[in-house]
Amino acid sequence: MIPYLEEDDNPFEQHMTKEIVTLKAEVRQLSNNVIKLTTIIQQQSVHSVESIELPEDVALPLASSADLEELCEKLDTDSGLRVLLTKKLANIGGKDAMDCTRRILASMFTDTLATQFNWKGKGCKKIFKDLNLSGIVCAAAVRSLRETTKADVEKAMKAWLHFAPNRLKVKQINGVSCWDNFTNNKDIRRLITLSSVLITTIRCLDCCRWCERCDCVFGVASVLE
Repeated sequence: MIPYLEEDDNPFEQHMTKEIVTLKAEVRQLSNNVIKLTTIIQQQSVHSVESIELPEDVALPLASSADLEELCEKLDTDSGLRVLLTKKLANIGGKDAMDCTRRILASMFTDTLATQFNWKGKGCKKIFKDLNLSGIVCAAAVRSLRETTKADVEKAMKAWLHFAPNRLKVKQINGVSCWDNFTNNKDIRRLITLSSVLITTIRCLDCCRWCERCDCVFGVASVLE
């Protein structure tokens, strides 16, 4: 509020009084701006990606069963390493549970190693769900995407493991796209034509990832369990 100025106040005092009032208003505005900037900085720091380095003796992606067993043993005895690995994998992120889990798994395992596993260890393959790494993948994905559930991540892991042999084949065939592999698969086209009940989303049978040509995802729900 501008103080009341008497008519007999000299011009200099009037001028100084006005200047003081103006300065107070400017200081108040600057103070409000500082508070707003501080809030923004705090919010950004919460969502910033922390740079995390793993110990030199932990090399990802894992390429062999021996590498996997060695890492699992370390994780069993080193709680600090479990926390560190979970944080690092959570930083990978993704647009949804399927994408986030796929990206995490791809950073942890080569497709060659992944072909040795399925979720429950059926057939001649090794069991994946009992590995301590499967729990770390779940924790990392849920940490990255707060609304993601353990069930969502487990479903994504089942799909990623199931399609590991197909991804490996695709990588060995240069110049063949996801769409080409899909359209050349008569059995899958016939299944989609005859029974839409079995299809929940269209997910790529070869690589379980977004197809670059059609911008869709190809897949059959019944094969994920």
